[in-house]
Amino acid sequence: MLTPPEPDIVIGRDMELKEIVDALLNRSPPPIAIMGFGGMGKTTLASKIFHNSKIKEKYNARYFVSCEGVLNIDQFWTKLAIAFLLKLELFSPGEDQLMEARKMAQIQNQVVGFLKQGSTMLCLDNFETLWESTKGSDELQEVLKRLNVITPLGLILTMRGTQGPGLIDWKILTVVSVTLNDSIGIFRSVVKKDPDENSMYLLKELAGIPLAIHLFAAMVKDGHEGTESIKNRWETVGTSIIERGEEGRLSQLDFSIHISVDSHRITPEQKVALIILAYLPTGLKDGTILKSLDALIPNFHNNLRKLQRQALTSLSSGRFEMLPPIARYCKEHLKISKELENQLKEESTNIRSILMFGCQENVYGEQPEFLIEACIKYTRHLLDSGLQPDQGLIQAALQLTSENKLIKAKTWKILGEIQYQQYQIDKAVSSFEEAINNYESGDILNIDNSDYASACLWLGMVYIVVVKYSESEKFSHKALVIFQQENNKIGEASSFGQFGDLYYYMGRLEDAKEALDKALALYNEISNQPGQAISLRRLGDLYMKMNKTEDAQEALNRALALYENMNISTYQLGQANSLLSLGDIYMRTDKLEDAQEALKKALSQYEKISNQLGLANSLWGLGNIYMKIDKFEDAKEAFDKALAFYEEISNQLGQANSLQSLGDLYLRMHKLEDALEALNKALAFYEEITNQLGQANCLKSLGDIYMRTDKLEDAQEVLNKALAFYEEISHQLGQANSLRRLGDLYMRMDKLEDTQETLNKALVLYEQISYQLGQANTLKSFGDLYIRMNRPKDAQEALNNALTLYKEITNLLGQANSLRSLGDLYMKMDKLEDAQETLDKALALYEDVSNLLGQANSLQSLGDLYMRMDKLDDAQEALNKVLALYEDISDQFGQAGSLQSLGYLYMRVNRPEDAQEALNKSLACE
Repeated sequence: MLTPPEPDIVIGRDMELKEIVDALLNRSPPPIAIMGFGGMGKTTLASKIFHNSKIKEKYNARYFVSCEGVLNIDQFWTKLAIAFLLKLELFSPGEDQLMEARKMAQIQNQVVGFLKQGSTMLCLDNFETLWESTKGSDELQEVLKRLNVITPLGLILTMRGTQGPGLIDWKILTVVSVTLNDSIGIFRSVVKKDPDENSMYLLKELAGIPLAIHLFAAMVKDGHEGTESIKNRWETVGTSIIERGEEGRLSQLDFSIHISVDSHRITPEQKVALIILAYLPTGLKDGTILKSLDALIPNFHNNLRKLQRQALTSLSSGRFEMLPPIARYCKEHLKISKELENQLKEESTNIRSILMFGCQENVYGEQPEFLIEACIKYTRHLLDSGLQPDQGLIQAALQLTSENKLIKAKTWKILGEIQYQQYQIDKAVSSFEEAINNYESGDILNIDNSDYASACLWLGMVYIVVVKYSESEKFSHKALVIFQQENNKIGEASSFGQFGDLYYYMGRLEDAKEALDKALALYNEISNQPGQAISLRRLGDLYMKMNKTEDAQEALNRALALYENMNISTYQLGQANSLLSLGDIYMRTDKLEDAQEALKKALSQYEKISNQLGLANSLWGLGNIYMKIDKFEDAKEAFDKALAFYEEISNQLGQANSLQSLGDLYLRMHKLEDALEALNKALAFYEEITNQLGQANCLKSLGDIYMRTDKLEDAQEVLNKALAFYEEISHQLGQANSLRRLGDLYMRMDKLEDTQETLNKALVLYEQISYQLGQANTLKSFGDLYIRMNRPKDAQEALNNALTLYKEITNLLGQANSLRSLGDLYMKMDKLEDAQETLDKALALYEDVSNLLGQANSLQSLGDLYMRMDKLDDAQEALNKVLALYEDISDQFGQAGSLQSLGYLYMRVNRPEDAQEALNKSLACE
């Protein structure tokens, strides 16, 4: 049996050491239990006592026996006998139980007899292992009584908790956290130098747990990782980073905490109490609020007391508290049932009611800061958990009189965050501006620069939404400078990430990429996985806008892998957001089945974390897919559900986007009045929230309606308004799209020179922003223009160039549209075989992407072609298919055209009655 070496130095335990040594030196020493939470240094203290010179002098024999791995009483007696080097009668295989019992009784008598022989000290280390494995059985309690009555014996044990085992009259000494000064002393004793700023931060976070401090100090001493990197990983990953590589309670902080938190003694009710206390950093006062909670949560107060006996909580100055590393572990790792999780969400409402009562009654009088801080921390918990806090509690906290500008600033800031989440952007702007004003009052900047920088970053973010790009750039830059001065790498990376967003919306895509690359590099430098994932997701969205679909897909898949690797519920939102963006990529590249799968996975993730905004966004994306594959009823259902979610969370932008999509859907369904109503509602929302981009997009869609209803002058007016909005906000993509639509309009108006000029402007803009899809669409429009101008060679060249670009970006729908136009061109050039081959290819592509309208239009062209080729049976078959497709998608104009073609066909085959019926139906459709 190995005796532990004497610790070189034990810092912060002088009083405990003296008290125990003095007790053991008494003529009749009491049994001593060194109690406390795991990692507090119980074993170290016991080892120091074991090697104390006065103890050695008094006790002729000293034995230090670890109970780790001892799971039953027989193993315990056997381990003692081996430690005492007693001669044992070995058990033989196949012996009956009676014989085994006799031999075990003999071992027990040998051990007790040995301990009675002289002055002996016996230390039983990690006694909780045996106590828990036997569940504190009566038999084990009898063993302790038997040892306790041995008069010369100095008995000492170490055990997790605060209550000694059994009914023995223990002298209990509970070891608690060491002071910050002692933490620094432990750090110095290991590293041989003073802690730097990052180390000081971590020493405070580790809350005086000696094991954690020793492990952290050893990590610093190893030199494999800088203190800044360790600090950043602590902030993002948590307790699991404090370790030395080997698995075990002495080399991993997580493992040590796990032994206590996941003990069989911790009941589901106690886990609920642990989680609630974990989210109250300043603890919970044993008073009115606790009584209220006890009435709401079964046995809450009683369970806190039981957790205190397990050393998981403590009662200090009338407050139940939990050490920050334990709270962090509980929030990150504690698993509870879905039922309990739902109960917790319900109880969070009750906690809010208690805090609201405190604010309304001003229970803290002239010193309300503690209550305001509690309201802020409770609201922060809801925000971080993806829940939906309301503004009432924070607004009530703001009504409390406080001269503390920092508290006021923090309160305004978190109110702004709630308003931003609910997309009350104008209110959020005002709240963040109030926060900034309070931060800038007096000497507060010397107190918390990083918090001020965070508020600047938030203000910069909301300015992006209200399209105040210059103001956003100003405050984002302020934040960046402060974070750099404070050497706050996370803040610096967040600032570059925000610049990426800003430049993205300004259409400065190369600048956006440069900023996001810097953000990613910083997150890589400090091993910040959440930051890496967010940056990769943003880059994925950017690459999508730059039409670099392969790069976008790679970035988003890397982000998704990081989120899955972190495997913490906090990051399920990021995982869902990445799936949402992947769905968008697949949709743009016409991988509609993959898009549908990704969005349904995102929808499922958002449902798990009850994120209504994510649910709404996923449904909106699914609606766009269904619209693309002509499943109009499914699309309408998805858009309606999305709209309901957006209304529920008061997200005006989401409501506007859903109404705009419904307008586009009704346009596709040829329900032009419904389309007009939906788009005008969307336009009103966009105007209310001052969203010029949304207004421009709506006006562009209204232009499509007016073109469909032959209101060409109205179409020209709204498209020019849209163009003006895009120019005002420097949105080059929107400008290019509007110019292309105007080009198509001028073609309809037979203003072919204006068409050519406008399309050329659009093409130049698309080339400037490297937007290949826009270039391809414009070349397709040029092809249609040249057909109208009877310039077949130019038309063929333009359409082939468009086809090449569509192939480069894997846009199947664009390829199909180009092939159909080429087919029509070949018909006009009397290249009927080429026309048939090309239209067949177009039809196949439309079928691949499930585009019913495209299939119908291609079959219509094939029907007309077969009539030209005198293949009248083929023509009739094609036109009947066309008619069925147009009926399926409720396209009356298409039905009218196909019935007209059928009428001409019936005239060709001398079926005048059928011809008359078809032509009359055609007129009725129009």
